[in-house]
Amino acid sequence: MRSMRDARSHAKGKKVEVRTTVLARIPKKRSKSQILGIRKRLNVSQAVIARALNVSAKTIQAWEQGIREPSGPALKLLELVDRYPNIVMGWSPEPPPENEETS
Repeated sequence: MRSMRDARSHAKGKKVEVRTTVLARIPKKRSKSQILGIRKRLNVSQAVIARALNVSAKTIQAWEQGIREPSGPALKLLELVDRYPNIVMGWSPEPPPENEETS
């Protein structure tokens, strides 16, 4: 009920302590070429990036072919893997080993 009292006080022009919450921005949509570009830049296979994002390789394939589009948490994960690949992929700060599976 405190919020009701605060709202009435605010409406009367009284100073009220306000709590502000800043929400994370919504991730931008990624085109099929952008998704493929992320994977190619990381030099990993569809199976490897799928495992890091906790989706199937078929899902990655569908995104890259434009059959399906990532949404919600998948968009956020794609943004993170693009910006911070070492963290999301579980790599040390060095690039992946040369024998990394690629396709």
